Amino acid sequence: MSSGWTEPPAMDQVANAPQIRTLLLTDLVDSTQLVERLGDAPAAALFRAHDRLVLELQQRWRGRLIDRSDGLLLLFERPIDGLGFALDYARELRDLGRQMQLKQLLQMRAGLHVGEVLLWENSPDAVRMGAKPLEVEGLAKPLAGRLMALARPGQILLSATAEPLAHRAARELGERGELLVWKSYGRWRFKGVPEAQEVHEVGEPGLAALRMPAHTPKAWRDLPLWRRPVALAAEALLVAGMAIGAWFLTQPKPAIAFNERDWVVVGDLRNLTGDPRLDDALEQAFRISLEQSRYVNVLSDLKVRDTLQRMQRKPDVQVDRMLGSEIALRDGARALLLPTVSEVGGRLRVSAEVIDPHTQTTVYAVSADGKGVESALASIDDVTDQLRGKLGEALQNVQKTSVPLPNVATPSLDALKAFAVARRLAVTTADREQVLGLYRRALQLDPDFALAHADMARLYASLGEVANARDEWRKALAIPQRLSPQEHQMVELMLMQYDNPQAYFRKAEEYLALYPDDYQTIGRLSSNLWHQRNDFRAAEAMARRAIRPQNERSAVVRYSLGIMLFGQERYDAALEQFRLARGSGFTGAGEFYALLYEARGQHAEADKVHRASTAGRDGWGARSGPSSGSTAASRRAPLLTRAPGRRRPKPMATCWSSCGRTRPWPAWPCSRARAMPGARCSRWRRWWKPRGPRRISSIRRCPPSYACMPACWPPGATTVPVSRRPCAGPKAAARCAIIRPWVNCGRCCWPSRSVWTGSPRARWRGCSRW
Repeated sequence: MSSGWTEPPAMDQVANAPQIRTLLLTDLVDSTQLVERLGDAPAAALFRAHDRLVLELQQRWRGRLIDRSDGLLLLFERPIDGLGFALDYARELRDLGRQMQLKQLLQMRAGLHVGEVLLWENSPDAVRMGAKPLEVEGLAKPLAGRLMALARPGQILLSATAEPLAHRAARELGERGELLVWKSYGRWRFKGVPEAQEVHEVGEPGLAALRMPAHTPKAWRDLPLWRRPVALAAEALLVAGMAIGAWFLTQPKPAIAFNERDWVVVGDLRNLTGDPRLDDALEQAFRISLEQSRYVNVLSDLKVRDTLQRMQRKPDVQVDRMLGSEIALRDGARALLLPTVSEVGGRLRVSAEVIDPHTQTTVYAVSADGKGVESALASIDDVTDQLRGKLGEALQNVQKTSVPLPNVATPSLDALKAFAVARRLAVTTADREQVLGLYRRALQLDPDFALAHADMARLYASLGEVANARDEWRKALAIPQRLSPQEHQMVELMLMQYDNPQAYFRKAEEYLALYPDDYQTIGRLSSNLWHQRNDFRAAEAMARRAIRPQNERSAVVRYSLGIMLFGQERYDAALEQFRLARGSGFTGAGEFYALLYEARGQHAEADKVHRASTAGRDGWGARSGPSSGSTAASRRAPLLTRAPGRRRPKPMATCWSSCGRTRPWPAWPCSRARAMPGARCSRWRRWWKPRGPRRISSIRRCPPSYACMPACWPPGATTVPVSRRPCAGPKAAARCAIIRPWVNCGRCCWPSRSVWTGSPRARWRGCSRW
């Protein structure tokens, strides 16, 4: 033994004298597999060479061997001695394996620790019996063992106590000390050791592992909560979420946050090809194709013209980027679409830009190319489908509701151009014959142009030619494959309005569930709830739904809403709606507005507002309905002018049902052809009779075809009033039909006594002028 070793204390000093020593534990990697592979005799020769190597290193580094098996337990005075032994042991093992030409690399693992230990020598008798000469105990021993067990093959691990002492004395190792690599692996917890320990590694490049040890059941890293696997996974997700959010925040945002059922303005088509056939035809085709979407609402051309008028612009001015953006801002539209058709490289290109009306910048641009003019309609379909996808509509909805233009309009560009011009003239000139001529021209070019039949029906209906309108709607329905789903339901709805009112209301609810922003249908349904069901509350609610900035007839609907409120005797609310309608530019009707002032006794104001309306410019004789001007029949009727000095006329009548619910006269409970069964007229106030109201108590019941305010026609007569025809004689053959506010009846007949029976012998009182 080297003279550097200090003898252990006497046995009586052991219990009271713990000593600080450096402990080195080593292990020969895979020694059992090595013996099995070599066999007993070669393995014995290997271990004898190994023991000679260990003895030599002990003497070199002043160590004392305490125990050995396939590993070693050695004590050293200083950590640098233990480290030197471990470094030389690792190198010499490698060389020994090469000398013996082993296929397996000879490696060791080692743990080095400095701590207090208790030392004592066993008795000679115990040594003779196989005991170790020197015993070592203390917490430092299992701690060094845990370090050794944690190390990887070829790895030397040091505790936090041994590492700074060895590191400071590394220069004693000479040049080799300068090449050593020192690494720290943080805090680790060892089984049986109460406190976490710092773990370090030192080694020579090429020999040592120099990487983090692997966790074992008896040793694991003492990680803070935020560095544990679950926490790290959560942190990784958080970081990923923040990174994705930051990416989205740094991306240029689209200028338009488009939502379902938002509105767009379609600007005028720019035709850069020079082909005049494409001017009106493709712009109309673009609208028809885009209007198939239930996700995107298109501001109607009539509404665009109305907004231009309010902007004091000419109706034929081109709607470009600047003007279209202003229209969009005024009418609450989210985007402006600018379609363009051009010729690029011998191909026809249809493109469209989505413009942010606030900044007038292009947000999206889509295009489609085709060969020749014949490809224009297919390209428009492609462009509108792309636009719908860009604006956020689901692809499956686009595919489901997008019908090719040749199927919902016409494959003929000439027919489409005639149709487009007819639509424009119907709005701008209202020339009946010219517009009908253009529609007929479109039908000559394409006899299956169902949309042209539907438009002609709308024109006839607006002119009061119901029979012609029905014929055209039926012709449109006869070609169902050439109508879009929305247009098909609309045509069915219009026919039901005249043929089957009850089915009409059910069908209207189904239609509005699919197309809730069709304000024209909502306004029409409101009027029908009034005319056919006499339900003013429901009509009022429906009318309020149709009052939107995007509705081109919102002023007309406001006037109708005033009538609904008037019928409920809510005079102040009705007056407000009449004023708003007049302020919005609607002057087409004014009778009910005037009658409201009459009911309040403001006769001069009544005359004033009536004369300000289109229908009242010729006096009170030219009555008008709530939604149209005076009819031809009313214009032919003689004017009823008030004679000088006569009193202001009184309200005509108050009618109520047999259950006693009162309704004011504007409600017309008995003035429709389908009068309420059991309705009675208690007071009949004559309109222009200078004497006071005349009470007709003999009228006790109105039959279903009789109205409280009837007009009399001879058999077979049409809607021509009988203001100049006498009502003398039996009137059993005379028919009492609907009195509308715009029909003047100079005389009216009623039975003279008892109950109306409809008998040819019924006697009639003479006819008095209202």
